[in-house]
Amino acid sequence: MASVTLVGYTNIFLHSPNPKEGFHPGPGHWIEARMQLKNQGKVPILYYAWGEYPYGCVKIQTSRGVTNDRLAPPYTGGYVVLQPDASSFFHVRLPMETMSWQCSFSVETANIRDRSVWSLARSGIWDSLPEPLKYLVDVLPNTPGKTVKVESAKFEIGSALNAELPPE
Repeated sequence: MASVTLVGYTNIFLHSPNPKEGFHPGPGHWIEARMQLKNQGKVPILYYAWGEYPYGCVKIQTSRGVTNDRLAPPYTGGYVVLQPDASSFFHVRLPMETMSWQCSFSVETANIRDRSVWSLARSGIWDSLPEPLKYLVDVLPNTPGKTVKVESAKFEIGSALNAELPPE
């Protein structure tokens, strides 16, 4: 149905939290992994998200132990619909001492209402519709689709990427 793969890593330094960037992480050095979610099925899929970040978790192994973190802040009501063969991209920010990690989240088959709203929104038509017409979408079936948990592979991080960086 869907696959999630690693595109690449970058070392980043965050000076201060940017409200547009999300809820975490705080200032400091981080490893940023760029991920690709691809719909490999024949029907549109849906995943709940905060901007580009899917609601899910990332399991991180460091020398201090294993921890779980969220990929996005608590649910705020957004979602993304991916058509067959389409991809979306998101970042996972990891502590510099990360030795290995894996992320996971759920996707579901998009129902007729979700597909319709998403198509109208992406086409730009939704914003130009009179308010009463927008409510017609509510008569479309809204039965949740089949839900599947998507997991990335478990990634080991090389020592060169994880090297000590000088303070900024």
